[in-house]
Amino acid sequence: MQKAFMQIGNALKKAVLCSPLHWAISNNTLLIGIIGRKSRCEYTVPVNYVRDGKILYIISTRGHKWWRNLRGGVPVRVCLQGRDLEGEGMVVEECARALKNLNRFFQIRPKFAEYFDVRLDVNGKPDEQDISRVAGDLVVVKIGLNRAKE
Repeated sequence: MQKAFMQIGNALKKAVLCSPLHWAISNNTLLIGIIGRKSRCEYTVPVNYVRDGKILYIISTRGHKWWRNLRGGVPVRVCLQGRDLEGEGMVVEECARALKNLNRFFQIRPKFAEYFDVRLDVNGKPDEQDISRVAGDLVVVKIGLNRAKE
């Protein structure tokens, strides 16, 4: 039942993000288009993100499988705030590197820290022990944006 709700929710997010109403959710949700390594089919997945200049950070649980297609770095397509963009996607799986990226993610968007039970100090800095605790369950996807799709 939960899987069905997720599929319906993802379909609704895709519809909104591809419409003129994208502004309602596109400040923290985007669509990422990925080519499957084995299937060679394109998958489009709605994900939460934070932006740091030309870098997009996405967090996923290790239980999801979509991010595995980004191992080693691959071209990706994103629909970001109503614009089709291209970039290079890579996954950060190793815990030490993931810690640094998770720290940056939560500094940029502190409200997401709550969702992962990561406490913030009075200055808004994420708690290192909390990040270490969740890092084993998460991967960070980094997308370096290139240019608008022609």
